[in-house]
Amino acid sequence: MHSTEQQQRLLGAFFEQRLLPLAERLRAGGQPLFPLGPEPGAGSYYLAAAPGALDRPDFERGPACSVAEFGAALAWLWRDDAELLALLPELLALMPQLAVAPDAPAELSAFLYAML
Repeated sequence: MHSTEQQQRLLGAFFEQRLLPLAERLRAGGQPLFPLGPEPGAGSYYLAAAPGALDRPDFERGPACSVAEFGAALAWLWRDDAELLALLPELLALMPQLAVAPDAPAELSAFLYAML
């Protein structure tokens, strides 16, 4: 695990070296990295799902338990976007360096009953 300053440097470098150039390429092509506001001509943002688009397992999927599982989930989501897929190996390599260790459980006071 790294210190907060090291994590910020790692994230800053990833942002500046990988995400900003991607955003600039997309913007130059007339497409933002993500929508920056409402679509002016849209009458509604509701889209009817195609039959069978989502099945029961799609709603039963739990959180990713490992970097590999998270990577597989992102690869599936980004399967149609080569530029995002190109970011995946570097992003997955960053994950263990950005992990936060959970706090050790605090010992309960012997006088806890008095607080209730």
